[in-house]
Amino acid sequence: MSTLTHSETRLRRLLGWTLGATVLGVAASVYHGPGLGAWLSVAGLVGLVLCVHRLGRLGPDPPLRFGKLRTGHEKRRSG
Repeated sequence: MSTLTHSETRLRRLLGWTLGATVLGVAASVYHGPGLGAWLSVAGLVGLVLCVHRLGRLGPDPPLRFGKLRTGHEKRRSG
């Protein structure tokens, strides 16, 4: 079961689409010239920046729980 909110899910999906547009724009620039590929790359990068900004503004994730970590300064019990 997913614990993501509707806006987090929507933003992650949009993040995937903008990443795909960026990669497609770079590939189009390499193989077909800089015309359409450059615009697609720029639009994808702007979308990526906006999505990452919006995801960051949603707030922090709850802290991870790892249990008690040994620091190495504790004495080992023998016996």
